[in-house]
Amino acid sequence: MRCQVSGEDDAGLTPDTWNLTPTQVSGEDDAGLTPDPWNLTPTQVSGVRFQVSGEDDAGLTPDPWNLTPTQVSGKDDAGLTPDTWNLTPTLRRMLARGLGLRELPEAIKSYEDALALILTPDTWNLTPAFPYDLAFPEVFYAQVSGVRFQVSGADEPGAELTPDTRPLTPGLTPDTRSLTPELPRHGFDVVVGNPPWDRMLPADKEFFAAYEFTVLDAPTKREREAIERRIMSNPQAAAAHAEYIEEFRGVERVLDRLYTYQVVEIDGEKTIGKQDAFRAFMERNAQVLGPTGLTGVVVPSAFHANEGATGIRRLYFEQMATRCCYSFENRNKLFEIDSRFKFAPVVAARQGPTTEFPCAFYLHDDAWLFEQQRQAPLRYSLDFVRRTGGEYLSLLELRSPADAEVARICFANGVPFGQVCEQLGIRLGRELHMTDDAWRFTPTSQVLPNGVDPRDPEVAAALREQGYLVLHEGKTFHQYTDMWEARPQYLLHTQKIGRATWLQSVVFWRLALRKVASSTNERTFVTALLPAGVLTGDSTFVDQESSNHSTAYSLLLLSICCSFSYDFVARQMVSANVNLFIANRLPVPRALLTPETRHLTPARFLAHSALRLTCNHAGYAALWREQVGEAWREERAPFDWPVLKDDDARWAVRAAIDAVVAEAYGLSREQYAHVLSTFSHKSYPQAPERCLAAFDELKALGLEAFTKQHDPYWDIPLNENLPEPVIELPLPEGSGVRGQGSGAEDQGSGVRGQGSGVQGGRRGRKASVEEPTPLYAEPQLALDLGEESPPAQQVIDFAAAAERVSPRPMRKAAEVRQGYRADEAERYERVKALLAERASLSSGEVQGSLEVDVATARALLRRLVDEGLARVEGEKRGTRYVGVTQAD
Repeated sequence: MRCQVSGEDDAGLTPDTWNLTPTQVSGEDDAGLTPDPWNLTPTQVSGVRFQVSGEDDAGLTPDPWNLTPTQVSGKDDAGLTPDTWNLTPTLRRMLARGLGLRELPEAIKSYEDALALILTPDTWNLTPAFPYDLAFPEVFYAQVSGVRFQVSGADEPGAELTPDTRPLTPGLTPDTRSLTPELPRHGFDVVVGNPPWDRMLPADKEFFAAYEFTVLDAPTKREREAIERRIMSNPQAAAAHAEYIEEFRGVERVLDRLYTYQVVEIDGEKTIGKQDAFRAFMERNAQVLGPTGLTGVVVPSAFHANEGATGIRRLYFEQMATRCCYSFENRNKLFEIDSRFKFAPVVAARQGPTTEFPCAFYLHDDAWLFEQQRQAPLRYSLDFVRRTGGEYLSLLELRSPADAEVARICFANGVPFGQVCEQLGIRLGRELHMTDDAWRFTPTSQVLPNGVDPRDPEVAAALREQGYLVLHEGKTFHQYTDMWEARPQYLLHTQKIGRATWLQSVVFWRLALRKVASSTNERTFVTALLPAGVLTGDSTFVDQESSNHSTAYSLLLLSICCSFSYDFVARQMVSANVNLFIANRLPVPRALLTPETRHLTPARFLAHSALRLTCNHAGYAALWREQVGEAWREERAPFDWPVLKDDDARWAVRAAIDAVVAEAYGLSREQYAHVLSTFSHKSYPQAPERCLAAFDELKALGLEAFTKQHDPYWDIPLNENLPEPVIELPLPEGSGVRGQGSGAEDQGSGVRGQGSGVQGGRRGRKASVEEPTPLYAEPQLALDLGEESPPAQQVIDFAAAAERVSPRPMRKAAEVRQGYRADEAERYERVKALLAERASLSSGEVQGSLEVDVATARALLRRLVDEGLARVEGEKRGTRYVGVTQAD
């Protein structure tokens, strides 16, 4: 039986149910009109009456209950009007009990006062209302505990329980009626389930697809937004979309009101992450548990890994007692979702905090949970979680006790990567979005013939002469090299970049981190020092402030990040992406990068070794001279690139770096050997042997002697001055990028220094970065795809460009392109004939007639204008090229 003041007809106030609270007032938080067993008042709230056994005022006599039928709606149902109705002592006790108070304040004299008190937010300390079918009085309003009361001697030995005393276990006597404590919530003993794993966010593409299916096929964000704007011009669609969005806003307001752990703050910043339904369910499960209750759920691995679940981890680890967390890969298709997806059954008790709990990762078969002879899971203590996961409390995905011991040591002797970057002045961030910024890209194949790599230093220099920069993605670079397997697919013209800050940073060497990676790849944490003149896509994080710190610091950090020990820790935290949430928490050995140790021989050794491994072609000649001047102590001829001639030479240097980093972490030989055993080494099988040999040598010689022996440039101190710009770019007017560069040509690199908002001499330069300004006086031009966009030159005269910028002519490249130039000449003759035939042309007409792309058509049309054969009429997409006659 339930008591409800919401119009339902089962209030059920019988002698056997007097102690059954709650009272729901129209679905709001329990208004607290609790039928007291000694003096019940059937009361009508807002026109709704209590009913007893389905009959109005059935069996109510003044003698046993002293019930006063009363209306709070102002109607004269029981002979009492607002003018005559007062708060009787019984009703005062009922209201106080409903509000969780011992008694009402003396100032509450009338029903208006009581109503005002009920509606005051400060008194809303009641349990939030549940849907009617979930409001079980037996669970949420159990008998009062913690205070012992007497019921007319019923608790005395031999006392007989009568219908009047049987249900009144708390024992409220006339002497204790005013001492009613706040009602505790009992809650469920067990809550189990598999909550939804959905993102609680609007899906605009799916919504608009109901009106126009082509929105799903839009290749870029700009084209998709154009379709959406067209749909939204329909008032009915706009109203439906507003209603659709409001549904989610309403859910957000409910979450903000009911939940505490969905979003938390760390260092003044709110944890980011898209709202997942499973997080709301996990917090709700905790809310409805009784004091000794347990909850068991199956949730995505985001619970133990993602930043957005930080608040839920705080709840389950610090406020509750987590009993287990077992992470499965879906390889055996336990769920009909992607086989790469990971999920975890989690069990937790309401009473916390967690001391330690068993966990396991990379499981595949649910039978493991029930095997008697299974491998014992790892046990994580809350202290270990805090030291390895920081304030985010994320879990390392370790596989064995040996993994756990190595991780413990590395974190104990490390400083978070994000903190190190902040101290050194390095700030990693994202540049271009491969979808949203696709309109800025020019396919490399439209500018270069097949087989030509735009990363080649001479090709890159010629491209810059034409205003093009190379777009690097995560797949185009690897550890210590900017020329990995995949060639860059896109170029960017400086007139389409649109952000002065990008142009300011692109003229320096920059540390880059690959975002897309897996713990099962040969290497997971992939970093490199990219040359000047390149921008990066969204699969890469790149240094945004390389002009404000020494390049030597980038080299130092690069050497550590490419080591096996550092990569080992990263693999325990990475699933499919190395995001900054993960990267910033990885431990960097504090012994190597503190201000007190950066000038010592080990730090020089690391920076110089990274320099030798990075300088693989002439494009890095300026970097070499910046760091060690004209010094050359290699086995190769001076300034013959690459510095290290083959894999054996490179791995001799890499093994020495790796040994120094492992020693700085404090690993034993056995632990270091375990680290090496977890990698495949398929690209260089001898790596473990060489690394262990270097580690043994370091232990025998000592750190100082070892680093001197393996660094030919140990006597050259680190260049800790701010860097000079490495290249100059042909920039559009108003770019906001200006300043005086070094004024000296870099021999061998084929590029000259030019300012980019910085000033000063070559050594000890101080940063003086101008405030970034828009590239265009009218910003909308930067977003236009019409005729005012810069032309994409179909064929670059590489031979001429190479003669201008490099002492080494590109004769072979020029010969390869002779056929390309012949095709260009033929196209130009055809477009001239077409103009003579039609008198005026548009870009689209040229594309259709000559079967060329838009960039080629524009280049041909502008050549007509340049040679005085045509003039431009109209603008943007209405532009036409009108033939010039003798009369003109």
